[in-house]
Amino acid sequence: MKTHSEHAAYLANWLNQRITWLNDYYHSDAFTKGVFLDESDQEIDVKNVVIASALMFWGGSGTIDTNSPGFTAEASSGWWGGQAFSTGIMLQKGQTYRLSFDYTAPSTASINYRIQANHDSYTSYLNGSTSANGTTQSFEKEFTAGMTDFNCAIVLEFKGSGTVNVEHLSLVALDPEPVRGDVNGNGVWNLSDVIALQKWLLAVPDAKLEQWENGDFYADGRIDALDLCLMRQEILW
Repeated sequence: MKTHSEHAAYLANWLNQRITWLNDYYHSDAFTKGVFLDESDQEIDVKNVVIASALMFWGGSGTIDTNSPGFTAEASSGWWGGQAFSTGIMLQKGQTYRLSFDYTAPSTASINYRIQANHDSYTSYLNGSTSANGTTQSFEKEFTAGMTDFNCAIVLEFKGSGTVNVEHLSLVALDPEPVRGDVNGNGVWNLSDVIALQKWLLAVPDAKLEQWENGDFYADGRIDALDLCLMRQEILW
């Protein structure tokens, strides 16, 4: 059994190593270029927040596949059942997300899914259930966050009986579809965009285009007076 002093020494050594790693990383080329690394110096896919958060089990047992990420677990008929969850999930109000995973399970099992607050009353922001038929199936659900919460969890609960295999679990923030002609970046295309583009082309002081690519009506990778003419023609018609 470890003594208190041994535990304290271990923690102090870990903190020193962590501080050294962070100091080196924050001054590295990778960080300045927006490449984020995990504790093993492997690049993190920042569009898949689950990869950056460890999967855990509660109320049951299972084997975790850190490469998918995914896991294999046994379904349970108990009140709680077996659960796998990933914490440290951040939601932004108004942002649309896609929860998805592939799963294989017998028809005697089902999977309850939730994205919930990981604090206080564990408020559920998304919940539902998906059934199984013995073959490999794909689940996908999009939702828009109704509030900002930087401490959330993805929870999967396995009900019924049989072995459940889940792979490629991910929660991805979706980029909004660009609005053709919306050069001022307010989400709509109207005469204000024509005026904004005209001012920018005339080099009016403080004139700027938030999303110039939306005004590239000629589709030549640049924006000029021809695009303004095409924009005017199309919006007036």
